[in-house]
Amino acid sequence: MNLSPGALPHHGAASRRLLWMFSLAITAVFVAALVLPEEFPLLPYYFLPVVLAAGFVTPRQMVPLITQACVMAILSGLHRGFFPSGHFISSLIGLGALSALALYLCALRCRELEKRRRSELILKLTLENAAAGVALADASGRLFQVNPAFCEILGRNALTLCALSWEDITHPDDLEQERGLLEEMRANLRSNYRIKKRYLRADGAAIWIDAHVSCSRLPSGEVDFFIGQLIDITAQKQAEQALASSEELFRLSAEESSVGLAFCAPGSGRFLLTNQEFCSEIGCDPVSLQNVTLPEFLASYLPEEAETTALRGPAAGEASGAAMLAALLQGELEHHRLHLRLRRGERFSGWASLRLSNVRDTSGVVRHVLVELIDISEIVAKSDYLQAAAEAGVVGIWDWDPVHDVLTWDPVMYQLYGRRRDQFAGAYEAWAAAVHPDDRAYAEAEIQAGLRGEREYAPRFRVVWPDGSIRHLQAASHTSFDGQGRPVRMLGVNYDVTELVNTQQRLEGEQQRLRTTLDSLLDPHVMLEPIRDGEGRLEDLRVVHANPAAAVYNRMAPEEMVGASLLSLWPGHGSNGLLESYWKVLSTGESLSLDNFLYRHHERLGGDRHVDIRAVKVGEVLSLTWRDVTERALAQQRLAASEQRFRLLAENVSDVVLHCASDGTVLWVSPSLLAVLGWPSHAWVGRRLQEVLPSLDPERRPLIGPPTPGQGRAQVSRERICAQDGTPHWIECRWSPFHGASGAEEGWVCSFHLIDTELAAERELERRASTDSLTALLNRDEVFSQIRRLTQSNQRLGRELAVLFCDLDHFKHVNDSYGHQAGDAVLRAMAERVRSCLRASDVAARIGGDELLVVLPGLQRFEDAIDIAEKLRQRAREPVPLPGGEEAHITVSVGVALAQPDESIDDLIARADGAMFSAKQKGRDQVMAIGIRPAGR
Repeated sequence: MNLSPGALPHHGAASRRLLWMFSLAITAVFVAALVLPEEFPLLPYYFLPVVLAAGFVTPRQMVPLITQACVMAILSGLHRGFFPSGHFISSLIGLGALSALALYLCALRCRELEKRRRSELILKLTLENAAAGVALADASGRLFQVNPAFCEILGRNALTLCALSWEDITHPDDLEQERGLLEEMRANLRSNYRIKKRYLRADGAAIWIDAHVSCSRLPSGEVDFFIGQLIDITAQKQAEQALASSEELFRLSAEESSVGLAFCAPGSGRFLLTNQEFCSEIGCDPVSLQNVTLPEFLASYLPEEAETTALRGPAAGEASGAAMLAALLQGELEHHRLHLRLRRGERFSGWASLRLSNVRDTSGVVRHVLVELIDISEIVAKSDYLQAAAEAGVVGIWDWDPVHDVLTWDPVMYQLYGRRRDQFAGAYEAWAAAVHPDDRAYAEAEIQAGLRGEREYAPRFRVVWPDGSIRHLQAASHTSFDGQGRPVRMLGVNYDVTELVNTQQRLEGEQQRLRTTLDSLLDPHVMLEPIRDGEGRLEDLRVVHANPAAAVYNRMAPEEMVGASLLSLWPGHGSNGLLESYWKVLSTGESLSLDNFLYRHHERLGGDRHVDIRAVKVGEVLSLTWRDVTERALAQQRLAASEQRFRLLAENVSDVVLHCASDGTVLWVSPSLLAVLGWPSHAWVGRRLQEVLPSLDPERRPLIGPPTPGQGRAQVSRERICAQDGTPHWIECRWSPFHGASGAEEGWVCSFHLIDTELAAERELERRASTDSLTALLNRDEVFSQIRRLTQSNQRLGRELAVLFCDLDHFKHVNDSYGHQAGDAVLRAMAERVRSCLRASDVAARIGGDELLVVLPGLQRFEDAIDIAEKLRQRAREPVPLPGGEEAHITVSVGVALAQPDESIDDLIARADGAMFSAKQKGRDQVMAIGIRPAGR
């Protein structure tokens, strides 16, 4: 109990005045007791001021009042002669107890006041220091209290805001969506709501707010006031809009990209989406890739001698290409790159760079595997790009002597690292200090791998400039070794990829190659300016710029092309109409798009060529890009022939192959249907599969048919059906989704064959695995499993379970006297006699050479088990005919044990075995029962 005056609201001059007033009241009662006759009982009035003071002063201030009341009451009692009478003392004790109760109530009041004061203080501090904006408004919506965060969000002071209502600060376009919610709260139909809307700042700017509004109600249910919590989500909205715009830009760029792009599923690596360029580069159509996984693609389309380089992880280079690919598909590796030679049919068509990247969502979960395929044949053939980039100040060149630790930078390197010459010590440690701390270990590990000759040093890492800014750099190098294999020199380049990396981060890694995609430098590209005659009419075009791909394609140096006229390079443009089309682009500004244009008698390459052409007007010049798709045109012809071969294969295969629409309608079925089920093919076409082939297992699945659409993967199932003549059969079906030209699922392809023989063999194997081959009784493992199941079932039903352990007496004598063939006959006869004594729910097994085990579940009483054991013993005494015409006389000793709660199977059988052993010790041919666990066992 807190009795300190500081814990109460009345501890100043006012409380002292009240204390003096109550003290004077007690003194007045004492004076009255001295003056008035004894007939006036004034004792209770001494404590009346004490009780009244409990509602105004602190417990510590009440103690002097209680003392004063007690002392003056005793003095007045002495004066009147009442003290120390028993009645006076008992009354005084009762009033003292009343004073103690008043003191206790005073302490409770002070404690509650202190809690209320602390709660109000905490609420005030919370509102003032909350990161979210908080505002209170009356039932009409007018603000009457706001916290500093609310003022900061709206750019207004509290005095200005308290003169406004919610509608005054809400964007006009968002008023209607909130009015209905407010009316529902006023009608007591809801207690709170959450809304994202725009508010207006003092400067008129609109900001996005995530608002959570609740209310406090009067006892009558009417709204007393509203409480609003606001979070500024303007930056989030802007980021979402920017991301949506970037994603749309990326989608359009990918469709028009000259870089092959594909998306695969993580884990399996199955192709989900490919663009036209990807399919063109590998000479394959998108449909044939739908059910192909990335490992299968690499094994089928690419040569085994592909060069592999890991882009992430210091130890990745030590793993095989297959292991690195598996690690990437499992999300353990971020990037993987393959430098390989493309294969078209039986010949190599050039070099390509295949880059695999994991695309993660904001939570870090891998959603897709991005595959980028770029034709680098020209880059491999020519190295002029690097020299041109260094001269332009884009690529920095460095030279490191690892023997003497001397590192030399060219001027561009200082620009890339944001340092002056006097800020660089020219050693390995100076470079490592500039690398971002999180990338330092990775970059150093890659350097060490390069020094060991495991792979070329080519990491991507971040550097920290002296001003704290971060830049992303890409490195490439070559290491020289002496005759003894020791590294003596590492020469390489760095170039800035910060802009590319920042763009990639906004699209969660999907746009890591966006700059390369938009540049379109891998296709032949030229810039053409018009050549006009004296009257200003167009008569030809002149090459002002040609990229290396254009030069390689035309088997010329770039400088030979620049300045030459179009007709001098390709005279055929004048006769095939292309020159007039280019003039139209320059005249009207409309872009030109020609696909699979047949260019006859190509001047540079010879023969007829098929090309895709794109031409747009850029300023006053023409930007012309083309792609030789002759291989694609030939591939399409090969594809048509392949489809014809596929139909011939499907029509002559022994399995039944059918094509179903999404609703189960049969579109096509192979002629093998007649041989397998007896139906001609035309009897199924146009009908639903469930109509012509109903399932014989309606409880498991009502009708045979394709899986649910949209699952996107092959599925295998077994069905029991009837042939046309009514004969039941088991078939195994394999369903695979059929994808149309758009890539969407447009039905299913199913193949099935009869498996009656295989299924019968499986069931026979299952039977042999659980029974004894000699007696056809259960074997040891199976009976133990049955005991475990029956024990649990009997415990739930409250029934008993008993075990009979049976051992044939003198069975060895039968084998020794008549032979093992006779012994086998005895065992088979005993097994049959045991079965004849049992109920349908009982279980019998052979667990040893001459040992049989019987399990009796569902017993009402233990005596029932003994009766069955005795019946079994009697049957065993009957003579057993032997193959030679003789008879064997055999007896059996039986041990009976009743299962106990929580008893293990081994303990239960051990007790039954012990009872059987006791029967043998007492002369054999007996039944010994043991109902409970013996003590000490």
